[in-house]
Amino acid sequence: MERDEHGDLVSDRGFRQTQWIDGVEGYGGRVVVYESSGAAAPRVWLRIDEEPGRYTGGGDPVDASIHLEVAAALVLAENIMRVCEKHYQLGGTPSDE
Repeated sequence: MERDEHGDLVSDRGFRQTQWIDGVEGYGGRVVVYESSGAAAPRVWLRIDEEPGRYTGGGDPVDASIHLEVAAALVLAENIMRVCEKHYQLGGTPSDE
């Protein structure tokens, strides 16, 4: 695999994977997005890894993934942007439309 100008990994088959993003210190976890090889339609995977014991009472680490159609992934991206932009600590309010 090689890295592109954004630091994304690109496989020999051309599939892109973003760099892992670490969660806030003390909370753990990390997230990554990568292209799906599913041939039915354009899709992406969103994967979250959680450190052992954080929310599992000392048990095994959590590894959760969701397979999203590109349209749903774009809605998720818009939702994340809106929540960040309207965050109350940045001047937004709970009733901010």
